[in-house]
Amino acid sequence: MAEAPAHVLLVSYLFPPSDVSAVRRVVALRRALHDLDVRTTVLTSRVSGVLPDDAANAIVRTGDLRAHADGQHRVVAGLADGAVTRTGRRWWTRAIVPDATAATWAPGAIHAALRIAERDRPDLVFTTSPPESVHLVGLALQRRGIPWFADLRDGWTFEPPTLRPYARNLDRMLEGVVVRRATCVTAVTEPIAADLTRRYPGARVVHLTNGFDPVALAQATDECATLDSSRFSLVYTGTGGLDGKDPRRFLRALDRVLSADPSLRERIELVVAGSFTEPETAAMRAPALAGVVRLLGRVEHPRALGLQQAADGLLLVTSVGVTQVATAKLYEYLAARKPILALAHANAAAALLERSGGHELAPPDDEAAIARALRAYVERRVVRGEPYAPSPDFDLNAYSFPRIAERLLELCAGTSVPETLGAPC
Repeated sequence: MAEAPAHVLLVSYLFPPSDVSAVRRVVALRRALHDLDVRTTVLTSRVSGVLPDDAANAIVRTGDLRAHADGQHRVVAGLADGAVTRTGRRWWTRAIVPDATAATWAPGAIHAALRIAERDRPDLVFTTSPPESVHLVGLALQRRGIPWFADLRDGWTFEPPTLRPYARNLDRMLEGVVVRRATCVTAVTEPIAADLTRRYPGARVVHLTNGFDPVALAQATDECATLDSSRFSLVYTGTGGLDGKDPRRFLRALDRVLSADPSLRERIELVVAGSFTEPETAAMRAPALAGVVRLLGRVEHPRALGLQQAADGLLLVTSVGVTQVATAKLYEYLAARKPILALAHANAAAALLERSGGHELAPPDDEAAIARALRAYVERRVVRGEPYAPSPDFDLNAYSFPRIAERLLELCAGTSVPETLGAPC
């Protein structure tokens, strides 16, 4: 590309009205691109639902068989009611490579993308995964000479879930096709980018960080009245075992600390907003934590942001043994400018928190270490009342989506497209 694109086709399996975290990146990126005078079209699945102004807002939704599978679309779109979620996957989804949407949605999405290219050719197609089948759309348009950025929010075969060990070679083959054929591959964390660079020498792989959306932050609700102003409010927003995390280790560590110093029961509260498994919910409602832990259930994103901003401190829980993790919530936490107690070790989230400074970290699988970190956090923030102070050289604005969109356009302008992949835009 010799210059920044004027029209970008954004391909994302989920999109509003879905309220799950998977939509945050593409929504914020689209908004930031519009502010930079870049026109966008969105191609997505009807599994998230539809809105009456889709056509006016250049949103194209295609059919998906999953939207008819026993209400599955309500779970996929983040519309399920209640605080308890299921973690199991339907048996048939395990048999399809790279994922079930390759059969249920991708064929229709490819057809729709080709029609978009015929009537309103984009200068760039930006496909963001998971699910990885979205990149099949990029492959189809790349064959038409349209530059293509493949965006990986999770690693594909890097630290993969053990759902299809029998199909790992096929997954790797498909990943290789995408990485080698894409004009550029963007990865949200450094471990994902480093892994792809090592395994695919010659491919253009760039770390394009996740971040926070200033517009969404400004739309947060006022949740000060939700929290107990007489106590230090530690807030957790998100999910538990649904994402491979286990908040129960922290709850046991909290029980340890309260047992050692019962006076803290009147000085701190843990407020939890999100969806959790039944065992996790039961642990939060244990008699030993009564009066200290409050479970609000699942809340809409503006309210989650409001809770983060109203909190005195924030709790982060990451998955054990996964180095690539640094979700959008982490950047929202940082933007709230509150001290974070993080169950994170030797992963992208821990590295970012260490650079930003002022936080307390512990390995997510070491209950004794979690208890020590919690005691240190309480002593520092509750007993001594130390204010949060980030490292002076940490640039929070580098993780805002307006800045990330600028970086994306810089990547576009700095990318040369081989003749075999079509002319530069």
